[in-house]
Amino acid sequence: MGLASSGRAGRRSRRAPMAEINVTPFVDVMLVLLIGQGCITLAGLLHGLG
Repeated sequence: MGLASSGRAGRRSRRAPMAEINVTPFVDVMLVLLIGQGCITLAGLLHGLG
């Protein structure tokens, strides 16, 4: 009886979709892009590139 219940749990876990996505790398990339854009904009305003 123990084998049957563990077998069912094993099948269920294999079919379950992976719902947890690690967001940290995405946030890191977005922060780098935001800071880079801010630096470019600031340089353009200070040096009159526009």
